[in-house]
Amino acid sequence: MYSRTELLIGEENVQKLKNAKVLIVGLGGVGGFVLESLVRCGIGELGLCDFDTVDITNKNRQILALDSTIGKKKTEVAKARALDINPDCKITVFDIKLTEENINELNLVKWDYVAECIDDVKAKMALIKTCKASNTKVISSMGTGNKLDSSQFRIVDINKTENDRLARSVRKASRESGLKFDVLYSNESPIQDNVEIIPTISYMPAIAGLKISEFIIKKLIDFSID
Repeated sequence: MYSRTELLIGEENVQKLKNAKVLIVGLGGVGGFVLESLVRCGIGELGLCDFDTVDITNKNRQILALDSTIGKKKTEVAKARALDINPDCKITVFDIKLTEENINELNLVKWDYVAECIDDVKAKMALIKTCKASNTKVISSMGTGNKLDSSQFRIVDINKTENDRLARSVRKASRESGLKFDVLYSNESPIQDNVEIIPTISYMPAIAGLKISEFIIKKLIDFSID
């Protein structure tokens, strides 16, 4: 299955990915594509954390959202899809809404990398703080809605973000906590002003998720990232 991956990165690095353990928290537009890429590159063990079910409004941007999956738990759909791609992948499901009170259920010291792909600022910060305390590497996704230009995605320290409403809140919380961590964000100014429901388009969360998975994969195989 991974013969073409091996041609590109070599047998040793394929083995590194097989031995790696990655936790994805949030299986929506961004997290679903993180999962898709990681399982297809051969990550040997994955943790999947989400509390939500698939909704019809997810179909415009979430890879897990199909007519056949509407109403099903995202963790259930994600696990089935991952095992259909790689039956040998070891998968642990955390069907929970993440809070400060239940975060220890994730056993963060176990994971080599955490992809944080949730929208709730309080939960985001609880996860990032616990990752830092556990010396577990983490990358956090900022907002991908209300934007159209994927060329403006960047992976930077949280303190270097701008033009992102979610990042603004996270940046404030991180400064209060004295935390520094990698985030994926877009420098593009929002398309629509004063929106109550954030508008989205198909490719932006997908590209964000793939860029996060690229970052994690390169880190796991010690590939130089400029």
